[in-house]
Amino acid sequence: MDENQLQQLARDVQVLKDIEAIKRVKHAYFRCIDTANLEELATLLHPRVHAKLVGGHYDIELGTREEYLEMLANSFNAKMVGQHLGHHPEIDVESETEATGRWYLFDTV
Repeated sequence: MDENQLQQLARDVQVLKDIEAIKRVKHAYFRCIDTANLEELATLLHPRVHAKLVGGHYDIELGTREEYLEMLANSFNAKMVGQHLGHHPEIDVESETEATGRWYLFDTV
């Protein structure tokens, strides 16, 4: 194997490692929401997280980690059970610092 092939192999392996890391963070995100572990969830979210959540009866837009965590704290409690099942991730690594992803979400409340 020549040097170029080795470099390409190293890049390909890094992309696979990055995709797996993204999957792990997404799974941890679902687990933290379902267990109302907002302390750990805060460690997963960027301070400038931007979220737009649209559903049957809601349309919420949040612009910071604190707003997002406050919304979750007000939404999840001991009388409400949630289960987020994320399947079939489609992740494209765009560069060393960017990726896009899409999951099928089955959310039971």
